[in-house]
Amino acid sequence: MNLTSALRGNAAFTAVCAAACLALTGPISSHAAIPDPNWTIGLGSMLALYVLILLLAAARPIRWLVKTIIALDWSYVAIATAFFLTHADRADGPGMALIIVSTALVALFAWLQMRGLGAIRQEEAQ
Repeated sequence: MNLTSALRGNAAFTAVCAAACLALTGPISSHAAIPDPNWTIGLGSMLALYVLILLLAAARPIRWLVKTIIALDWSYVAIATAFFLTHADRADGPGMALIIVSTALVALFAWLQMRGLGAIRQEEAQ
């Protein structure tokens, strides 16, 4: 998978997550043990804006922007993992699955984007 495809895939997944957070705020907050539904609304809103950044980067992959996206994705993985570890006793099965699967997919996109950026770097060196 090349960098553009990884960024577009990330944008599609992020758009689905944003829509889910905004449309299913109550159930997501309840299942994932998020103490205030406003956090879920905030996450959905932030993800909706992030989709635009991902699409911009896919259309014109500027190195500093792609590196920033990769750093943000890995930061999300760290934060979501910490949240899971501190809230696992309060989240139910669907909430735990939601956190684990979404975190794993964000990590996958970060890794694919890193690979894509590395491939571009190798092409430029030749």
